[in-house]
Amino acid sequence: MMQRLELEYNVHAVLESVPFRIARWITGDPKGLAWMKARRDYTVVEDRHGQPVALAESTWPLQYAARENPGMEFHDVEPL
Repeated sequence: MMQRLELEYNVHAVLESVPFRIARWITGDPKGLAWMKARRDYTVVEDRHGQPVALAESTWPLQYAARENPGMEFHDVEPL
């Protein structure tokens, strides 16, 4: 892939590994999402549709966030 980007599109790319192993879509109470975004120990990004997705190294931080924020839910796949 790297060579194809370089040769066909004249784009130099660098791949970097990240520690995340889990991605979960977030729904429910907006206060929970705000709580996660306000903390430095959570990574929240947006998918292609602008929906919030939590990235984590394990399930533990997501379970903790759910306990601290009743009404917030995590989904393995993008909710319809």
